Amino acid sequence: MADNKYLVLGTSVGYSQEQVRPFIRSCLEHIPNADLVLFTDDSCSVANGRFKVVCPDDLAIRRLIRLLPRGRRVVAFASLRLGMLLRRKALGCSKFLTGAFGVAVARYFWYRDWLKNISTGKYTHILLSDTRDVIFQSDPFPGLPEGSLFCGDEPRKMADCKVNSDWFRQAYGSKKLAEIGCWPILCSGVTGGRTQDIIDYLDKLCSQIMEIAPRILWGNGFDQAVHNFLLRMTPFGDRFLIEHPKSSRLITMHYMNANDVDIASDGTLRNSIDQTISIVHQYDRHPKISRWVADCNLQH
Repeated sequence: MADNKYLVLGTSVGYSQEQVRPFIRSCLEHIPNADLVLFTDDSCSVANGRFKVVCPDDLAIRRLIRLLPRGRRVVAFASLRLGMLLRRKALGCSKFLTGAFGVAVARYFWYRDWLKNISTGKYTHILLSDTRDVIFQSDPFPGLPEGSLFCGDEPRKMADCKVNSDWFRQAYGSKKLAEIGCWPILCSGVTGGRTQDIIDYLDKLCSQIMEIAPRILWGNGFDQAVHNFLLRMTPFGDRFLIEHPKSSRLITMHYMNANDVDIASDGTLRNSIDQTISIVHQYDRHPKISRWVADCNLQH
């Protein structure tokens, strides 16, 4: 895939440069054919070459919205959404609408709208990624079947995780939670695929967010609920390749045992069958792996 060009989109609003340094460094080092775009509120971030920073245009109104009492926020959001519908404007383009969501949800609107304003033709693949707890060790796209997207699962059922089940219950209700509760959690933090497939994913995700918006305003984490609904309970999920804890493309470590991975003699993190793992997500849940990442970062 040497001739392919990739785009990596991440968000670091609320994070310091130090917190996202391993993400940035490892992306630029290990995926040399990728451009990295970071949506941030840090005006000191320095873009250069393949690394670009974007300041979301809803940050100022986002701060003002949070001064409103919760009840007034919901009424204001509903009024503006209705006004947009009556004027037949695209959902999600209003600064107020994106500002009314937590950052973890709003970022998908930022990505979608930014992609609509650039020429994406030079990119064959796009990766949407968390930043604070993600590092890269190699190109994640070789071997991805045509038309497939990928994300990671976690070795824990939805019903057995209080945080995820609470997010899903608030977003979709107890009945839907009972239907999905026996399935392993799918993590929304890292999602990749061919460019048009990712654009389709963003359109569907943002549309679904707007369907349940009044129930998930102001909170973070609800992107996880929407991601699981979309993949588990709609036909769109058939397009996804789910990466399990033994994957060499992506591992999601929150519920994993740190002993399921190994720091090899060459300094790389490998899975249980001695394969280098392209993307390591949620490594900071494990002190040994966090120290390894910190040591790697100090060497650069």
